[in-house]
Amino acid sequence: MFYWSWWIAWCPYVGPFIARISRGRSIRQFVMGTVIGPSVVTFIWIAVFGGSALNVAQTQGAGIAERVTADPASGMFVFLNQFPLALPMSILTLAVLWIFFVAGADAGTVVLGSMSTGGPQEPKRWIKLSWGLAMAAISGILLVARGLGALQSASVLFGVPFAFIMVAMCVAFYMHLRSEARGARQDREDAPLAPRTGSTPSAGEAPPVTGQAFTAEEPAPGYNRQPGIEKPGREGR
Repeated sequence: MFYWSWWIAWCPYVGPFIARISRGRSIRQFVMGTVIGPSVVTFIWIAVFGGSALNVAQTQGAGIAERVTADPASGMFVFLNQFPLALPMSILTLAVLWIFFVAGADAGTVVLGSMSTGGPQEPKRWIKLSWGLAMAAISGILLVARGLGALQSASVLFGVPFAFIMVAMCVAFYMHLRSEARGARQDREDAPLAPRTGSTPSAGEAPPVTGQAFTAEEPAPGYNRQPGIEKPGREGR
């Protein structure tokens, strides 16, 4: 419950940020980069690290399950301690987590700054800084007041209601795509046929209409006047 609520709570500002940096991409490319790719990486991550943790717990009796139950935040580091190069791997894990949170906070400040100032592509730096300080202050207060449980409760509180908004957005997006497809199909049906160009009519065939009038004394370009033909497309009698 907490995981999905936490994931949904990120959508209001991570979604617009990804859409902003994906300008010019097709819907297929966008789905591949934001849905298919991350899902594949997540499956591999869970299979490798989850399977290895289960194997260590069953074969070495390292007490990983008990440690994770007592302190979920230490589970990754308890797992890494069972392998060589535990210290460098732990430092690398902290660096990756730091990059993740900084990137997420940057996306949040950009989107919140854009929404609060009328929608500019790049809000002013002091506006982004203000939103960043506000997010840091709220997170710090919740951690000091009630610990990690307060942050989890806040994620559930704001994430669950937004799930209904996400469903409505999916329906609206589908309807928009259908309407756009119908409009494009109607435009193709209503478009006039393009005149034939690049070919020379045969004797007795009227030249294509190009929007330019020609007299009998001045035949259309590319039209070979034949004996016995008084007008283009009309044989002499």
